[in-house]
Amino acid sequence: MKSHSHSSFSALIIILLFNLILLFIVLQPCSSSDINLHNSTPKPGFRIALQHIDSGNRLTKSERIQNALKQEKQRRENINVMLLEGTQFSSRVHPTITGLEYVMQVEIGTPPVHYNAVINTGADLIWTQCKPCLKCMKQSTPLFDSEKSSSFSNLSCSSQFCDIMQSFCAIDQCTYIYVYNADTYTRGNMATEIFTFVENVKVSDLAFGCGNDNHFFEDGFGGLMGMGRGLLSLVSHLNESTFFYCLPSIDEDTEKTGTLFLGSVPNFSIGNAITKTTYLVKNELYPSFYYVSLYGISVGDVRLDIDEDNFAVSDDGNGGMAIDASTTNTVLEEETFNTTVNVQEG
Repeated sequence: MKSHSHSSFSALIIILLFNLILLFIVLQPCSSSDINLHNSTPKPGFRIALQHIDSGNRLTKSERIQNALKQEKQRRENINVMLLEGTQFSSRVHPTITGLEYVMQVEIGTPPVHYNAVINTGADLIWTQCKPCLKCMKQSTPLFDSEKSSSFSNLSCSSQFCDIMQSFCAIDQCTYIYVYNADTYTRGNMATEIFTFVENVKVSDLAFGCGNDNHFFEDGFGGLMGMGRGLLSLVSHLNESTFFYCLPSIDEDTEKTGTLFLGSVPNFSIGNAITKTTYLVKNELYPSFYYVSLYGISVGDVRLDIDEDNFAVSDDGNGGMAIDASTTNTVLEEETFNTTVNVQEG
């Protein structure tokens, strides 16, 4: 989780050192009257392996922590820029991109071609790098070539998905730009394709961005898998009201995989753990984020003297506590962090 507000970006990071991080999210299903979704029949739950983005780099624990700190610092700076300059951008701005840590495998098209996509719960759009490319990151797999896929189809300007993206029209093609901050964006055409996630789990006519101009992203992956709360996200495309995931601790080797569970997965348990639920909070400023109501922090049996208003979403949409599946870091604003540390140091 992380807390962010206009004045709180001197925040420090607590690295989670648990053996396993488990998050269970229950969503309200999207209204079918809002948009005509393909594959709208819920499917049995399935699992997708999540690989850490540092996998294969043989980093020490110290190096992994330093990478996490660097990524989270950049993430906070990006959000701060967004808050300071947000009025200069349209509603297409989605203020998180750096610090993403977990990659899933996906196959796109007919015949299917393998790609790596970073999961991002802070945004909705699913996109991959496509030929021809004006500017692309380096990736281990070839760029997606729509001309070689028999199931590829460009979205027309009259498409409801195009309307959601507030896109432009070019020769009756839906041309999008999806901005993450002032210097980071993806631009291209909206299209539909068949996505294969695990064996026999295919989603046809999935709306995604075919990016031909992708600026200031990190190398090593071919696109992003939007897991936010909006209608363009993977969760909405699958018409699932539940997903949950397990991430290895930063203490563990980055070769160890996590798992993303989509839909109902029978007989899932972690030892004798007790499952508890809480309501998700909507924030109109950042509608894609998964906010929760946090009322306090305890260290052992000691409840810290922190006003619960410090954790609330303010009237202007800033502040609040957001769950972020893209990272294992927890970020607190400085005053709250210092209070927590002071109690621990006794």
